[in-house]
Amino acid sequence: MMLSASLARVLLLATCVALCSAQLPWTTRTKVGTCSIGCDFYREEDGTLTKTLAGARSSCVCTSLELRRLNLTAVAHDTFAGLNALTSLDLYGNLLIFPPSLTGLTRLQSLVLWDNLLIAPPTLVGLASLKYLDLDGNKLPYPPTLAGLTALEILYLNNNLLASPPVLTGLRSLQYLYLSGNSLTDSPTLTGLTALKELSLSNNALTSPPTLTGLTALRRLQLSSRIVCIACASLPADTNVTLRDEY
Repeated sequence: MMLSASLARVLLLATCVALCSAQLPWTTRTKVGTCSIGCDFYREEDGTLTKTLAGARSSCVCTSLELRRLNLTAVAHDTFAGLNALTSLDLYGNLLIFPPSLTGLTRLQSLVLWDNLLIAPPTLVGLASLKYLDLDGNKLPYPPTLAGLTALEILYLNNNLLASPPVLTGLRSLQYLYLSGNSLTDSPTLTGLTALKELSLSNNALTSPPTLTGLTALRRLQLSSRIVCIACASLPADTNVTLRDEY
């Protein structure tokens, strides 16, 4: 039986589509990380980071995750849920506009979100073990809430859009504080930060230095060149004071 010309064309097209589909590497997600026990992490086609549990497991175990420069645009809400053993999370150099959910990561000691596009800081409630927080190079208009982070030793908030400084009350373990390259008009209150060793406030709109009373551990201080720091004379003799804007 002779096939009509139109039917023949349809069959030919269908055959071509089937063959081409079998040969082309259709990829909608890319594996970008794994846990030692139980799950893998994927970058979906739209740039979202997701987690897939292995087999019939209901949870997985990770102590450290490094997900750098993967062009991630978002993190699915439950991606880090259940990772109760996680101590280090590094998302440096991605394209995140909103921070990931960190709920339940009570053992987290290091969080890196440096060089993203964040317009809001992460929620840090319950992260009492956090020692290292890097939010440098984002677009944050206001600082994160740091209440309860009594273990925090290092805080990077350089190169954001901060108009007001973070509240540092109770952060008695804080040793390194970097706030340069923002739009601060008021200095942070440093009362009680007796462990503070380095403080950077250059490249801001400050016209006077912070109150430096009681900062007996301070060894490096960076301020803008417009500031006259009479109080700097009361600092320990080996404190390196820099009065210039560094770009």
